[in-house]
Amino acid sequence: MFRGKHSKDKSKDVKGKDKNSGSNGPSPATTHHADPPVSKPKLVFHCQQAHGSPTGVISEFTNVKELYQKIAECYDITPNQVSLYGQ
Repeated sequence: MFRGKHSKDKSKDVKGKDKNSGSNGPSPATTHHADPPVSKPKLVFHCQQAHGSPTGVISEFTNVKELYQKIAECYDITPNQVSLYGQ
C-alpha cells in the first residue's frame, strides 16, 4: 500500500510561510505548477461471436452505446443482439 506524506507539515504556518526561515512567501517546496494536460488513450475493443467468428477490432467509440452499435455493424446484427460475456 502506498503511503504518502501526511497532509500536515509542522514546519509551515497557516499562511504557507516557512516558520524556520522567516521568509514571507511560500517556499519552493509549496509552489504548485499546473500539470501538463493528459491525453486520453485510444480505446480498442477486440470481440468475437460466441459460436466463433473472425475477431472484430472496434475503435473510435466514446461510450457503451456507441461500442454496441459498432459491434452490431461489424457482425451485421442489431445492437440489442449484442451481449458482452467475459471469461
